[in-house]
Amino acid sequence: MRHDLKRYLVTYRQLLQEGKYEVIEADIDKILGKRLNTNHCVYTENTILNAVICEKMEQCSIKNIKIEVQVNADKDMDSIEYGVVLSNLLDNAIEAEEQEKEENRYICLNIGVEQNMIHLVVSNYISESVLQNNALLETSKKNKQLHGIGLRGVKEFVNNKEGEIEIFEENHMFVVHICVCV
Repeated sequence: MRHDLKRYLVTYRQLLQEGKYEVIEADIDKILGKRLNTNHCVYTENTILNAVICEKMEQCSIKNIKIEVQVNADKDMDSIEYGVVLSNLLDNAIEAEEQEKEENRYICLNIGVEQNMIHLVVSNYISESVLQNNALLETSKKNKQLHGIGLRGVKEFVNNKEGEIEIFEENHMFVVHICVCV
């Protein structure tokens, strides 16, 4: 998979240098299986974050999950790594909300900067304690080798940035709070 991704990136780099943006866009749409609907987007100045937020907001809309987004730090997050981390956290929250009653489905995303630290907080509604029932936060999916690396990857990112990650529950919300240096 990593080799395939590298091949795509090399090809896309060449197409970018040749100014063939439409070819890249068409190929990405084909890979993703659809064109992104931007009707539900929160626009930020950060292209990577914007793409992730738009995609996840569309997924939430389709799955009848209410989502609130507040972004006040996008200029400090110019890295694909931040997009991958955000995508993993939101994927986990969306999957969890699919298990909840439709009227309770809710996700909140907050990104901000305070004292040269980026704070990324993803919260989602829970009807019962996750940490009490699954303290190690192991995946419940059948093929455990292919799943469950999302949060592990997030923790690795935080460690590489010499940051902190806090996972807790409060008022029927499961909260993941990441804090890393700008």
